[in-house]
Amino acid sequence: MNVQKVISCVNNNTDYIGFVPLASKAWKNLFNLDLTLGYIKSGDLNLDNSNIEFISDFADIHTFEPIENIDSGIQSKITRLFLASQASDTINMIVDIDMIPIHERMLEVLNKIDENNLVKWGFDHPVYYDELNFGKWPMDKTTAKGSTFKEIINPDNLQYKQLLTSWDGLGEPKDPVSQYRYNQTKVFNNFNIFSDEALLRELCERSSVDSDRYSYIKRKDVYCDAQESNFPQNLYGRLDRNDGMVDKNNISMYYETHGPRSPLSNPDWWRPIEEYIQSFGKKLHE
Repeated sequence: MNVQKVISCVNNNTDYIGFVPLASKAWKNLFNLDLTLGYIKSGDLNLDNSNIEFISDFADIHTFEPIENIDSGIQSKITRLFLASQASDTINMIVDIDMIPIHERMLEVLNKIDENNLVKWGFDHPVYYDELNFGKWPMDKTTAKGSTFKEIINPDNLQYKQLLTSWDGLGEPKDPVSQYRYNQTKVFNNFNIFSDEALLRELCERSSVDSDRYSYIKRKDVYCDAQESNFPQNLYGRLDRNDGMVDKNNISMYYETHGPRSPLSNPDWWRPIEEYIQSFGKKLHE
């Protein structure tokens, strides 16, 4: 499985729009992949025109009108699923715009996965071990061919608005656990209650896709030991915003970073990352 499209979505929240230039550059410089980005309009014509003009310099942008009574943040999250299902002939990876790749090793774990499967990346995170969240996985880096996404999330070939509004509570709330799961899949719910991960879990359970067409990647599957690989040093996990300021000499030890929002508001934290990613751009064009 070789990723051909990287897909995300934002609304008018500047914390996330501020990641678009760096995310675009990271995916292009490390993997030669262009960013496909949805934008949920705010209803403010001047603001939307400004945001669309800004984003268009860095991504293939697809704009969407806001859907009444659906929180803009929720609409942004689930629009990624719709976009991933529309590019039917390519292998599409859904990403969080603020999760920035920083190592070319990251996507190699997909090489042996069948292109007709859907990848559940990071399912082993401890947060998914409890009864309420069991079976979920992070939306970030969920990967499949567009036709597989469509088979799972839109088997009836509904139009955008019709599809999203159909996701207003999936499952049967028979007890506290099933009620919790049901509430998390209601797109008209409060942003802090809704979970796009819970929604996709329910859509997968309802779909006709056989269980053997799901592939699972643990977070540590991306790790490697320098003595057992072709890389000059050990590769660990995520460089996190809680880790303090970035040491530029250690960046290559990680495969992604989840830093403070956003690069525009925290330039000192992000500057070493930006310089590191820029160096890959030079290598790409040498």
